[in-house]
Amino acid sequence: RNMLDIAKQTNEMKVFIILVGLLFAVSIIYVVLAPFTKVEESFNVQATHDILALGLDIGKYDHLQFPGVVPRTFLGPVVLALFALPLQFLRAADGSRFPLLLITRSELAIFTVTSITKLLSSFRSVFSSTDACFAALCFLSQFHLLFYSSRPLPNVFALVLTNLANASRISSPESSISTFILCVAAAVFRCEIGILIVTTLVTDSIVFPKTLPKRLVLGFLGGVLGALASFQIDSSFWQRPCYPELEVFLFNVVLNRSKEWGVSPPHWYFTSAIPRALLGSLPLTLYGLALDRRLARIVYPNLVFVAIYSYLPHKELR
Repeated sequence: RNMLDIAKQTNEMKVFIILVGLLFAVSIIYVVLAPFTKVEESFNVQATHDILALGLDIGKYDHLQFPGVVPRTFLGPVVLALFALPLQFLRAADGSRFPLLLITRSELAIFTVTSITKLLSSFRSVFSSTDACFAALCFLSQFHLLFYSSRPLPNVFALVLTNLANASRISSPESSISTFILCVAAAVFRCEIGILIVTTLVTDSIVFPKTLPKRLVLGFLGGVLGALASFQIDSSFWQRPCYPELEVFLFNVVLNRSKEWGVSPPHWYFTSAIPRALLGSLPLTLYGLALDRRLARIVYPNLVFVAIYSYLPHKELR
């Protein structure tokens, strides 16, 4: 019986590795099939290019001449550029730096899928290898997640961190590391993650009340460290005192000017975006919630986050 169990676990591990390999492969295939970027991605693409091409000659950077509506952080482009630095000499046949676009986007895809793999591994540790394999199949069946995994957007940089935070919440429920990671993500990349921090804190403080003080301390530390890192680096690149996510928060939330780019009804995420993004996984999610009570702590904070965030008029699937 022990030998059969070992053989079963070995086979399940092989299937899991194959599925994870497919996640990486599909994300890279999307990079090759759709290599060019949209206007929303232009800042991070240009910033990465300028870091690689111009180095410390910041006065020649594109963003100083074309700053955009609100400033964005350079922390994401700095990371991508650092990993691409050994290959910065690569050029296309016409002399362009097009290969570097493929390389940096592939880097981001690898970061994103690695965070998804970490999430799947947490499923294996808490539920089962079979559950993790089915979750991987669900991810493979969804177009948007892997397509956007390499798109240089603040949302995607934040996705890497929120995946890691969720993986920590699942595999180590009483650990406060997830709160630290979420607060870093909110301070640096997407300030609205602050809503998710509140919903997860409320949920976890109900289930594990003794961990709340430590979560608050680590969350505060993560937020402060993220904000200080962003302020220090972005003030250098923007050549003025600059904390991008604060300016984004004032523009999008306080002034509500994001609605100038279009509005959708409050139910849009639930009736349009999420069904299109999840496809066949949506009914399975609802079935899973009814079947296993452990999923409630994982799913409900995210659902409440989306519900609260839905009150902001401007909405996008990404």
